Amino acid sequence: MKTQFFKVLFSFAVLSTSFTSFAQPKNVQNAAMDYNSYEKALANANNSGAKRAILAAKISIDEAFNNPTTAQDLKMFFYRGKIYMGLAVMAMMMSDDEELKPYSEPAIAQTGLDAWKSCFDMDTKGKYRDDIKMQIMMIAMQGNSMGGKMFGDKKYEEAFSLYSGSVKMYDVISKMDQDYGAAAFNAGLCADRISKFDEAFKYFSLAEKAGFEPAGSAAKAANALYAQGKTNEAMDFVIEASKKYPGDGTLIVTMADLALKTGKDDLAIASLKLAIDKDPKNGVYHWAVGTVYQRLGKEEDAIKSYLTATELSPKDERAFLNLGILHFNKAADFMSQANSLKLNDPQFATLEKQALAEFEKSAPYFEQSLLITGDAGNKEILNNLFTIYRKLGNSEKSMEFKKRADAVK
Repeated sequence: MKTQFFKVLFSFAVLSTSFTSFAQPKNVQNAAMDYNSYEKALANANNSGAKRAILAAKISIDEAFNNPTTAQDLKMFFYRGKIYMGLAVMAMMMSDDEELKPYSEPAIAQTGLDAWKSCFDMDTKGKYRDDIKMQIMMIAMQGNSMGGKMFGDKKYEEAFSLYSGSVKMYDVISKMDQDYGAAAFNAGLCADRISKFDEAFKYFSLAEKAGFEPAGSAAKAANALYAQGKTNEAMDFVIEASKKYPGDGTLIVTMADLALKTGKDDLAIASLKLAIDKDPKNGVYHWAVGTVYQRLGKEEDAIKSYLTATELSPKDERAFLNLGILHFNKAADFMSQANSLKLNDPQFATLEKQALAEFEKSAPYFEQSLLITGDAGNKEILNNLFTIYRKLGNSEKSMEFKKRADAVK
């Protein structure tokens, strides 16, 4: 009896093992079939049918995932990714559905991405890779497109979610190229706008690693460190970056800017002068050192640097614009001093004459910057020119710039 009993137990164990081995692949197949039903229901705008199918698919795929027989099955991972992403989609589409609300959590979509990542990495023969790549790229491209719209509407939190989501998509297929870098860079810009400076540093660093405007990305990463109060780390980071990308104007300006912010005026000027010594005909460097002098109140030195920049880089509007602003501000200061005097004060005429002279100097620089960039986005400059020519008594030019300013939205 005892022997027979053990034979029965053994037979049951064998039958159970055989049944389980058959049932679990069947669970994967059932999940696939339910997922296909979900897609058909969605295509026919049958949301209730899609919901039923995706929830049924989840039950089957979870059973397969939790069973050792299919725990490492490629097809299981492939459909687990599709099903969990489908759950996230349904939760978003039917946001008022209480049964689907738990699937709106980020962890659900992340589970889907993790499953696809496992499948992609394990799929050495490429059975599912192309399908995963295609779906990832479609989702990421849509996310980037929507992110751009949100950014344009100044909905930076939403834009950050979309761009950072696209980066996660690209991570699934180990895609670190210009598309990845652009998404990371844009995620960094959004994070900066919403003061998530740790996230900004993370994504700007990823953009640099991907080779997307690497020097510019590194400069923004350094600024993100500074925004977190990590002053020394920011300086160290930008100095190291300047060694990786020697002579890059953006990094040099960033290094000078950080040096100024940290009270290291000499370092700011020295770093820019070093760049000028290496490349004296680079107008960007002369413009940059001019900005430092201007911040320090050394106006004559700033003017010299800006003039050199305009000669070396006649198609770069920045030095022309800064010269216009510098002379315009000097004129405004003289006018302010004059207007503060008592009636009939003899100094009034002198100050007014000095103001008009500075207005006259500023006008051609503003006009040259407009010739380079056009009127769009330059309403303030056009209004400044309207003010200048009105003060100089040139009503014809004054009205010309007023009309141009009014035409800019």
